[in-house]
Amino acid sequence: MRYFILAILAIPTILLFVGIAVWTVSGWSPGIPPYLGAAWLLSFVVSIALIFVFPNAKEWRIAAGINSIPFVLLLLLGIFFWVAGIDS
Repeated sequence: MRYFILAILAIPTILLFVGIAVWTVSGWSPGIPPYLGAAWLLSFVVSIALIFVFPNAKEWRIAAGINSIPFVLLLLLGIFFWVAGIDS
C-alpha cells in the first residue's frame, strides 16, 4: 500500500513518455486531454513537497526522481540550442 501513492504520482510522467514514444515510432500522436497536459508538473511539485513532509521515506525521493526527468530533458534541450546557437 505504501508504494501505491508512488505509482500514482509517477503515472503522468510515464504517460508523457509513452505518448512521446508512440509518436516517435508510429507518427501518430495519442491525444492528451488539456487538464492532463501539465499533470507531470503538478505531480513533481507534490512529490517534492512530500519529501519535506516525510524526510525519511525513500519512495518520495524516487517519485521526485521519476518526475524530474522531463525537466532534465528540457534543460538538456535548452543547453543544446544554446550551444548550437539556434535562437528559435
